[in-house]
Amino acid sequence: MDRKTITKKLIKQLKEWEPEIEGLKAEAIKARDDVREGFLRVLDEYKAKEKEFLKKMEAFNKASDEALKDLKEGLELIVKDLGKTFKKMSSHFK
Repeated sequence: MDRKTITKKLIKQLKEWEPEIEGLKAEAIKARDDVREGFLRVLDEYKAKEKEFLKKMEAFNKASDEALKDLKEGLELIVKDLGKTFKKMSSHFK
C-alpha cells in the first residue's frame, strides 16, 4: 500500500467511530453518575490516543520512504488501541 492509501484507510476508521462516540456521549449525559464518570475517563483516554495518532500521522506523511514501514506499523497499532478503547467506552452502556 502506498502512503495515500494507508492514510485514507486509517483516517476512515477514526471517522467511522465519530458518530458512535457522539451517540455514546448523549447516552452518558443521561446515565448514572458512576457510569457517566467511567465513560468520561475512557473518553479522555481515547482523545489522548487520538491526538497521539494524529501527530504520528503527520510524521508519517512527512517521512522518508525508508521510515514509512516503521511508522505505518506504529500507526496501525495506535488505531488498534483506539479500537479497544472505543469498545471500552461502548461497554459502559451494555
